[in-house]
Amino acid sequence: MELLSLKPGTQVGVKTQAKANHRRGLQLYAGGQYQQAAALLQEVFRPEATSEIANDCAAADLAGGQKEKALACFLLAVPLDAEHAEAAANLGVLMASPGRVREAIPYLQKAALRVNESQRAALVNLLAKCGNQVADDTLRESRAAAYRAVAQRKMPPCGGRWSA
Repeated sequence: MELLSLKPGTQVGVKTQAKANHRRGLQLYAGGQYQQAAALLQEVFRPEATSEIANDCAAADLAGGQKEKALACFLLAVPLDAEHAEAAANLGVLMASPGRVREAIPYLQKAALRVNESQRAALVNLLAKCGNQVADDTLRESRAAAYRAVAQRKMPPCGGRWSA
């Protein structure tokens, strides 16, 4: 096992150090020090790439206002562990923002199958909202396409005939 030295004369295993830094990152997060937590968790993630650490790092980034960094970390977390429901749920919730609703649905569905009842109810509610938003978007896109076709004279107006 590779060793790190914390203080002169003190040797600690890399995994032990990573766990300690992970705990410290969670403490920083709990204390509202999101940027420091994210930085420490990113350091932990490099040698110890797990879904849990990537998810925690993403949560710290998101809480610190770094939405794009959080999204990148959540996207790393999900494929690292297909059973990590929290990472899938967090990614789905983040993607459920306007413009990414379609992308959110598979993550929310995956998470809803693996979480407890109270979390499932919240995810199912969000899934319903996402489904409604996708339906509204699809209807709006269809109408816009129909209006464009009429405007370009590719089809007659409703109930009418082309005039000569």
